[in-house]
Amino acid sequence: MNHELYHGLNVFHLFGFLNTQMFSAGLKLMVVGMLMVLLFLLLMMLFIMLIEFLNRSHTKMEAQRIQQERKAQKQNAFQEPTIPAAVLAAAVSAYEAERQKLFIT
Repeated sequence: MNHELYHGLNVFHLFGFLNTQMFSAGLKLMVVGMLMVLLFLLLMMLFIMLIEFLNRSHTKMEAQRIQQERKAQKQNAFQEPTIPAAVLAAAVSAYEAERQKLFIT
């Protein structure tokens, strides 16, 4: 084999994408990009926790309001109906009489 032919031949020059400088630059770019995403997500978490901390009093007040509304709804559910039974019975009787009149004619 002629070694002079292979002396200047570099495997990385055969394939441009395997160039060590380009590979290391791409690797650095990838690491920097991943770190930026990580920092962005950490910053978002901190902002969310800050908003949660600042709104804690409002959240407590709203939870109490919802609890009071539920108690009021439960109390209203067991109250007597607003329509008296006599009025309801008269309405049903009138409906039935009207219905009978329609069937007869």
